[in-house]
Amino acid sequence: MVASQHSNNVTVFRVDPEAEILFYTGESVDILKPVCLQFLSR
Repeated sequence: MVASQHSNNVTVFRVDPEAEILFYTGESVDILKPVCLQFLSR
């Protein structure tokens, strides 16, 4: 996931671990000025 403060969205990418390349998944969420992402474990 990438938080883009200036474009007001969070975009989801998939990582290809073998090629070490990011691929856009086509998914994004509009959020006003996101500046960070926090992942919580349960």
